[in-house]
Amino acid sequence: MMGKFLFIGLLMFASPVYAADIDVVITGLKNNHGQVLVSLYDHAKAFPADTTKAFNTIIVPIKKQAAQAKFKAIPKGIYAIAVVHDENGNGKLDTNFFGIPKEGVGVSNHARGHMGPPSFQDASFTLKEAEKQAIQIHY
Repeated sequence: MMGKFLFIGLLMFASPVYAADIDVVITGLKNNHGQVLVSLYDHAKAFPADTTKAFNTIIVPIKKQAAQAKFKAIPKGIYAIAVVHDENGNGKLDTNFFGIPKEGVGVSNHARGHMGPPSFQDASFTLKEAEKQAIQIHY
């Protein structure tokens, strides 16, 4: 019996990973058309363009030119968030011939790219406890 309690106690203290929520508030949407794609990335590969490689993506509605998303029980670590105003509801970021977005975009930390999208490093934050991210959409 004593061994069982010792084992349970070790499990409780041995796990360095715990879960926290990330609340995301999106502002600056130019209209209420379509939906907002909110993608959470835990690595630089494919950030911010490829939502299929994101840790998680949430699709949220637009209300009064704003939106809110919540990622629940996310393990502690380093993350970055990319947001797309999917105005036509096709589930992806539409770009022109040169790859320039035709729809609004935004990322965590208000990071801005130079001659391309912002880097994961510039947009990343460390999740240790519940986090709130405010993201402004740019067109």
